[in-house]
Order: sequence, then C-alpha cells, then structure tokens
Amino acid sequence: MGPGLAQQGGDLGALVGDGRSFGIVLVVSVHIGGGGDDAVEVGRHRRDPAGRRHALVGQSTTDVPLVHDAIPTPPDWRWIPILSEMTPMILAIAHRGDPIGERENTLASFSAAVRQGADMVELDLRRTADGVIVVLHDATLERLWGVARPVADLDLAALREIGTGSDRIPTLQEVLGAVDLPLMVDFTEADVVVGAVDAVRDAHAMARSLFVTWNVEALRALRARAPEARIGLTWIEPEPPEPTLLGELGAEFWNPMFRLVTSDRVDAAHRLGVKVSTWTVDEPRHMARVAEAGVDAIVSNQIADLRYFISREVM
Repeated sequence: MGPGLAQQGGDLGALVGDGRSFGIVLVVSVHIGGGGDDAVEVGRHRRDPAGRRHALVGQSTTDVPLVHDAIPTPPDWRWIPILSEMTPMILAIAHRGDPIGERENTLASFSAAVRQGADMVELDLRRTADGVIVVLHDATLERLWGVARPVADLDLAALREIGTGSDRIPTLQEVLGAVDLPLMVDFTEADVVVGAVDAVRDAHAMARSLFVTWNVEALRALRARAPEARIGLTWIEPEPPEPTLLGELGAEFWNPMFRLVTSDRVDAAHRLGVKVSTWTVDEPRHMARVAEAGVDAIVSNQIADLRYFISREVM
C-alpha cells in the first residue's frame, strides 16, 4: 500500500452496483459432504440449519471444522469479545501471502497463506527491463534479496538467477496459474497496467482480481484499458475521498489504512455502494475495532491470527 493523492472530482453515476451486493469470493457449486439439503453455502462459508456460518479452508469438498479448532488459541485473544452474529462476513486477505513464515510475494508465501485459510491474497507488481510483470513490492531487490539494483534495470533472465524453486520472484502469470483464490493486485506505477491486464485476461482471472492503488492516474489508465476491471482506491489522506472520485473510477472498494477507519466513514462508503477493505491490521485489538466499524475485508500479515479472529465472529 502507498501514499494517497489529492481529492479529485468525477461522475458519481459511474458507480457500479450497490456495493454490499457484490461478492468478492467466487465459489461455485462446491459440495460439502454430510450437509445434504440442510446446508447452504455462503461465499467461502457454510451456514448450517441453525444459521451458524462455518469457514471453509483451502479447496476441500468435505465437511470442514471451524478454523479455530485447528489453530492454537493465542493468549492475547482471550479478552477480545466475540462480535454480534449480525456482523457481515469479513474477508481475510493475506498481505503478500504469509510474510511471517516465508519470504513475501513468493509462491511459497502464497501457498502458506492458502493453507492457513486466506479468502484472498494480496500481491504487488513491478515491471522488468524487458517488460515482464513480476510480483515484488519494492522498487529494488535490496531488502528481500540482498541485491542493490532496481528491478526496472533487470530483465527476467537476471531475476531467474536469484532464489530457487518457490522461493524466488515470480511473474504475475505464474501466480495466476498457481493461486486459485481471488487476488488483490496492488501496484504503484502506471507502467504495469498494460502487462498486468493482459496477463490477468489471458488467465481468465479478471473476475477474481481486484486492482488497488493510491495512484489515481494509474487507476484511470486501468479503467480505460479494462472497463470490466474491479477497482479499489487505496487511501492514507486524513479525509476520505470525494464521492465523485469513487464514482468516476467505478470503485468497488475504498481501501484506507486501518487508522483512518471509523464506523461513520464505513457507513458513508456503504451508502455509496462501495465496500471497505483496510490494511495492514496485525494486532487483535485493531482487528476488533475495524470489524466493529463494519469493514468488509481486512488485510493482514498475520493471516492465521486474522482467520482465527473471524472464526470466533462466525461461531
């Protein structure tokens, strides 16, 4: 996630849909063994006849226990209240996969996040010297890979010499082929737009890809290139964006940093038909606060902890 731009105007009529009716997690015709006609699946969750929602982990088609049964209870969760059953389901988005257990933005990191029950995986895009779209957050390779060179100065062949197996810098095409979950595709520069849209279209993954950035001009370029693209506006400005800007972009999500989230701001976004995701939320007390404010999705480095929190909410 990155810095925001000044508020800008546009046509509110460009908003698409009513926001809360959109489904970001696409699971179609998944059978849950043992449920029969008495079990109804909702998104990536199963609702039993009593109305309780049960989280589904991975791609299993068998009856799955609540996630918290498989994850030891962290001691600092004991004081967090269980949210009301009326609270809408919150999506758990894995920030760069599982950056705690694996190197971020690698296939190993994304696989770990899937195993821990992520609903969606967030990743970052950069463009190589030969125009390939790769998955990397930083402009240089120094922090993660110990190579003090910009990725924009290196071609894909040079990047292939760094790392091994699933612990290396993947292309966006490789991630689209390896990860079946919905993706939050974060980018900073407009130079990735053409290549990213082409890769996502080639993978028939536009419906499961949400493009997010603070760069309004890059979002305008994206919208012009791909009218069907799903867009989220990342935000760190003290005041929320003007409704006209969200409308102009056809934004499905407003994506503020978590300290900017309040119930009033979430309600205002929902009234515009826009959902709210927030980042990067790692502490239980912050998860509880933004959940109570009514956000639709939480982005976290601690995906196992976030999934545990959400599993308590749906009990």
